[in-house]
Amino acid sequence: MKDEFNSAEYKSSDSAIHDYGDVSFEQSDEHSDTFSYQQQQHVSAQSNQAELPPYPRISKYYRIKWFVDVIIVVLTSWFIVPVILISMILVRLTSRGPIFYTQTRCGINGKLFKMIKIRSMVIDAENGKPKWSRGNDPRVTTVGRIMRKLHIDEMPQIINVLRGEMTVIGPRPERPEFVKKLKTKIQGYEYRMCVLPGLTGYAQVNWQADNGLEDVQRKLILDLEYIEDVNIWFDFRILLATIKFPRKLCGVYQIAENSRWSNFFNLHNEHESVILSSSHNVNNVDNAKSTNADNVKSTTE
Repeated sequence: MKDEFNSAEYKSSDSAIHDYGDVSFEQSDEHSDTFSYQQQQHVSAQSNQAELPPYPRISKYYRIKWFVDVIIVVLTSWFIVPVILISMILVRLTSRGPIFYTQTRCGINGKLFKMIKIRSMVIDAENGKPKWSRGNDPRVTTVGRIMRKLHIDEMPQIINVLRGEMTVIGPRPERPEFVKKLKTKIQGYEYRMCVLPGLTGYAQVNWQADNGLEDVQRKLILDLEYIEDVNIWFDFRILLATIKFPRKLCGVYQIAENSRWSNFFNLHNEHESVILSSSHNVNNVDNAKSTNADNVKSTTE
């Protein structure tokens, strides 16, 4: 079992990549990057003229959030642990390779950590190059497809929660190879790493898997809204939506265009164009919407 947890050398991955047009995600050995989020500075994106959106006001609930999540993990372990054990047996019986694998992800403030998953893909799924998975990905095993649908493959991350590396609900952690590229394509992308990442999140229950830069941008908008608005009741409703309760019934249905943060990210259908504006006040949504056409600065490939 110990060896299986240290299986980072296996090239199997559950977080794999859609093509971002001409954005090439090459494997990188530079895993020492950390980020400074408090500095409001220009970042090289697609134009030197574009400015950063405002830094999010982190909810006061984050002062106790990790402690609350640890209590949730302890109280639900009677259910989670047997499910993990059954999944381990099924993976072992149906495919060769390790049961668990670890993957380097960017946590709070860009700090790297090893995220634990139950393997849901064939081994050597990436052939040495990080990739995101597509719908009906042929690399996913039969058992893995069921685990992914029910989010069972993410359950071992309760260990990351207990270690203080993750919370139950929050922005999903991304791989450093992708973060390095995305933060140059979408200004303010690194803001989502100002808090601990989560097993599931507000963006995940409201939007599809990433197919391009605009999908990443939409999720960023929802992540920033979550960081400012989170409370224990909000987290509970997101958890219900994660286990397939209707989003509208849970009160967590949201689309990026309706978020106050959408005023800083002009959404459209061309995945390679990212339009941002930092001239709006996030607290004055109505005024921002009325002046958006005059104030927004666009950048294109």
